[in-house]
Parts: sequence; C-alpha cells; structure tokens
Amino acid sequence: MHHNFCSQCRTPLVLKGRYRAISILGQGGFGRTFLAIDEDLPSKPFRVIKQFLPQAQGTATIKKAEELFEAEAIQLDKLGSQHDQIPSLFAHFTVDNRQYLIQEFIDGQTLADELKSGVFTQEQVKAVLLDILPILKFIHSQNVIHRDIKPENIIRRQSDKKLILVDFGAAKQMFSNLSITGTVIGSYGYTAPEQQRGKPRYSSDLYSLGVTCLELLTGIDPIELFDIDEYEWIWRQFINSSIDDKLACILDKLILPATSKRYHSANEVLADLLSSAQSLIQKTTKLPTTTKNIDLYLSLFLNQQEMKEGCIKPIQLQQEILTIKSPPGTREGQKLKIKGKGLINTQTNIRSDLYLEIQQSMPGYPVLNFETDEFDNSGHIIKKSQKQAVYYIEKLSKNIPLEMLWIRDGSFTMGSSQIKNASPQHEVNVKGFWMGKYAVTQEQWQAVMGDNPSRYQGPKKPVDSISWKQAKIFCQRLSEKTGRDYRLPSEAEWEYACRAGTKTPFCYGKTINKSIANVNFDSRNHKYISLKKNHIDYNIDWGKTVDVGTFPPNGWGLYEMHGNVMEWCEDHWHDNYLGSPTDGSAWVEKGFFTLGNQVARGGAWCFSPKIAQSAERSMHSRSFDFFYLGFRVALSA
Repeated sequence: MHHNFCSQCRTPLVLKGRYRAISILGQGGFGRTFLAIDEDLPSKPFRVIKQFLPQAQGTATIKKAEELFEAEAIQLDKLGSQHDQIPSLFAHFTVDNRQYLIQEFIDGQTLADELKSGVFTQEQVKAVLLDILPILKFIHSQNVIHRDIKPENIIRRQSDKKLILVDFGAAKQMFSNLSITGTVIGSYGYTAPEQQRGKPRYSSDLYSLGVTCLELLTGIDPIELFDIDEYEWIWRQFINSSIDDKLACILDKLILPATSKRYHSANEVLADLLSSAQSLIQKTTKLPTTTKNIDLYLSLFLNQQEMKEGCIKPIQLQQEILTIKSPPGTREGQKLKIKGKGLINTQTNIRSDLYLEIQQSMPGYPVLNFETDEFDNSGHIIKKSQKQAVYYIEKLSKNIPLEMLWIRDGSFTMGSSQIKNASPQHEVNVKGFWMGKYAVTQEQWQAVMGDNPSRYQGPKKPVDSISWKQAKIFCQRLSEKTGRDYRLPSEAEWEYACRAGTKTPFCYGKTINKSIANVNFDSRNHKYISLKKNHIDYNIDWGKTVDVGTFPPNGWGLYEMHGNVMEWCEDHWHDNYLGSPTDGSAWVEKGFFTLGNQVARGGAWCFSPKIAQSAERSMHSRSFDFFYLGFRVALSA
C-alpha cells in the first residue's frame, strides 16, 4: 500500500488501516488537511487528517514547523478530551517519516465564512465573546496560549451552534522550552505587540480576540483598522451604527498595546461583559413608584408606636425620590422635626414635638446670591441669570475664610462617549455634599500648613505645586483644626458639581473663551474632541495662574472649575468607567497600588481647552507635585 496521498488521481488511501481520506480541505507550505472517514467505527464518522509535508527539508523554519506540529498533537490530546469546544485528538503517528494527526471533524462554518454574508451586530459580537472567553479561560488554566485566534480559526458547530476554537498548531505551553526566543508565531494583524516580539502571554490571546471582534463588527481587515502614524486604533470610524459604550470600552481595553493596561484574564473580560448586561437590564426595568405607605413609616420610625391594622393610607407621590439632608455637624440623636408641606398632603397623628419640613433650603445657613452667564457656540453671552446657593464660611483665621457651597443631591450622566478613558457613560446618583467655592488658595494653605510651596505666588491665587499626598495631609490638618471631616471630592462629585446640571462639554456650553477660563488657547496642536476651532478665542494666553474668582461661576456658584489649576480627586486611576461606583463615592479599591496613580480634573492654565472639559480626566502619580496641580475640598453632609 502506498502511504502517500495521490494529488493527481485522488485515489483514496487508508492510514493505519482505518482512516480513509476522501478530499482535500486545504494545503499550505507545511502540509495538507484532508477530510477522512473512520472506517473502523460502525457510523463511519468524519475525521480530519493533518499531514505534515514541508516543501523543503533541513532548514530552521522547517524544524520549527515540525515542533509546532508535534505541539498541536500534545495540546489537543491534553485539551480536547476535557472541553467540548476544542477538537478531540484521535491519533498521532508517523508514516514514511511524515507526521499525521487524526482529529475530530467540526461540521460548520468559520466566522470568516459567516462574515462574507455581512458584518456582525454588536449583540452577535457579545455572543462571540461570551462563547470564546470560557474556552480561553480553560486553556489558560492549563498554561496554554493559543497564539492564533482569528475568524478563520473559530467554527460555529452546525449541530448546536456553539463556537469551536481550532488550529492549536501555534499553541504554546507556558514554561516549556518549545519556543526559541524571538520566534514570531501567529497571524499578522491579529497578534499583540509582545507576541510579535516573541514573548506571548495569556493576554496576547485576549488581544487577538479583541481584534477578531473588530473585524466582525466592521468587515475591515485589521491592518486597515490601525493608524500607524497616530499609533492608535480607528475602528470606530468604520462602524455603520451606534455601538454600546460599555461594549466599546471592553473592546478598546482588549486591544491596548500595553499589557499592563490590557485585560489580564478572560475572567476580567467576562465580569465586565456580565456587568454591562446587568446594567442594561437595570436601566430598562420599570420600577413601581405609584404609592407609598407614608403613615406607617412615620409612625414606626418617628413615633415608635404600633399601627392598627387597616390604618395604612396609600399616598400618591409626585416624585420618585424624596431626600432630607442634615446640615454638617448635626449630631446623631437630635430630634427630627416634621412638618407636612408641598408634595405630601395628608393628615397624620404625629406627636407635637416632632415635625418634618420638606424643602430645599438649609435652615440656619445663609443664601448666596450670584449671577451666572449662558453662552452661545461662539462664546458670546446670550443670557444672564440670578441664582442662589446655600453656603457657610469656615474661619481659618481672623481674615481668611473658607467658603463652602451646598451641592444638592441628584443624578447625572457621567463621562463622554467621545473620550476613551471617560467611557462608558453611566448614570450616577450623588448624595448632597459641601464643596469649596474656590480651589484652595495660597493664604488658606498657609493658614493651615504654615508654608507656601506655590510657584506662582499670590495670596488669592490657588495653591499650586501640590501632590495628592500633600492635598490629603491638608484635609487631615484642616479637619483637626475645625472639627469637621474635610476631604477631597470623589471624581463623580467633582464632575457633578462642575456640570451643574449641564450636558455640554463645558458647564458654560459647547465652548469657552478668554473671558470664561484660564486655559492655554495657543495649544492648537492638541487634539480637540467634539469642538470646532472657530469656537475658541486663541488671542490670549494667561501664562500662569490667576486669582480665584476671576472668571464667572458655574450654575451652582463654583468658580474656575475649568482651567487655572488642575484639581485632585480622591479616586485611584482606572482606564475607563467599567465597574465604577454609581453612588457618587470615590473609586478606591482596597490594596490598589497600580503605579500609585490618582485622578485629577478640570485642566489648567498651561493645557488646551480640551483638557478642561467637564468629562475630561487626567492621571498623575500621587507624589507628583508639578506647578499646575492644586485642589479644592469637600465635606459630606
């Protein structure tokens, strides 16, 4: 019997007396793949024969290819028997000095074949991720890296529509000596930078999966989706319809060039995907808000009396949420006085020494009257409005006040879909809190700390050259001095206060100009997201910080939220908002020490207007004390 396959007459030949080749599935420089029948079994099932048949002998490349062929046998033997979505290996042998693999035949189409019928929807891409990630989780748990994930190597099995990961010829056993240092294995366009350098890791597979998803979404070759000149992915330009922010963020994180910033495990990606799905469910679920048993709650909580059965009175509420805030310094145990007013109109038998007054004002605190401006797209004032804010003054010394404004509770959409690290946009519910009317000034710093590290000196100028650690120390000493718990604002609190109810790039509107903010209008080379050049007045560059209160306040009475000095927030830095808190609290993870980086907001005098946008985020080491860094303080209710 001949043991070579006849490519001329296609005479069916049998290997090992049982595997009969019936057609060629494909061939390349190192071998051929055949569809075969296993004649030893009654059902005569299909099998795949892989024949190692290099066109040349003895070269280092051929030797490497031979090693990889043997490696595939090892990997399939190890993995295929343990996972339903990896082909099983039935035999590995040598005939006439040629290696053969006999493996499971997967009846179905590759994702590359499916893509020929049209691009995938984002829901289909999510389904691909949810199907493939558990496979990667498994093979990585076996210390194996696939190294060649692409649409051609993922088959949708016809019988159950599950995705099967095939072609483990490039797979690498971690900690083995199989790979020669510097050997690049994988398909060009799909491989991660570290894999191209011959140093693959588990996250390299995640990178390739991310690139695969981009191709499925766009139908464009991955090479065309990456801008070499700008060294960035431009895949969003090729999306025909809008894409869910959270999915976009997941894809962006999968394809980050830096392994330290990319997902490290399949589990991490799955967690974000499932979180995204849960968030969507919560967002679209209608909650009942029609009636509340007000009398029952008042009786049990306030009077601490038993209610007779049948005495509960359902009351129609005109708003979904009713929140009552205490002024700072209120001691627990003080009497809560209740007086029915406005929305709740019912008779209740409540003790005369208790009443609840439902209103927005803060009893015992003065009201600040101020004027705020609204601007058109050219930066011209179109409307002036008179507004009010509740405030109090903390005396740091006889002539040095610290003015704090009350920021009422509410919800807002945080982030921007046009800023990668500020995505995905998400709803945040913020509890009311107090915030500094201005950034901390040099005279305030000196009154508390006893020195002045600022580069640009002036008592009314914001203190600058302050690290996050120094700002934290200031808050601690200020708290000791005053008896109140001062702190840095959370990132969510900062953006909520900055926006002051607006949804535009700046709290003043779509644009800023020289009369609104102290930023570097001459920095034309900065990329300028969602803003047109003719919206900006480039005729001035302040060149340094200016006194606080120089520019008009926002709608809630806060000054210089855009520009002047960049302001520290409490939060640790994260590359996007996936998994971020939705209650307005700081995103501080226990034991989180990733390079010691913190969030700073608001831009500065030396940066372009783009950096000063309400949603724009900046990352700095917590020890970094450069000349444009300052802060303002906050205080919980």
